[in-house]
Amino acid sequence: MKHKGKTNPPGRIKIMKSFSLPMAKKDFHSITTAQIAGNANVTEGLIY
Repeated sequence: MKHKGKTNPPGRIKIMKSFSLPMAKKDFHSITTAQIAGNANVTEGLIY
């Protein structure tokens, strides 16, 4: 994923990919940052 000629850090790519799986099954507002972090194998603080 590129934005304005810059590449995204690996953690951000993991987060973006792991967000699509819960979105297919749940409502946007019912997904927690802990779930996204767990699916991406990153810390919850990295999301912020």
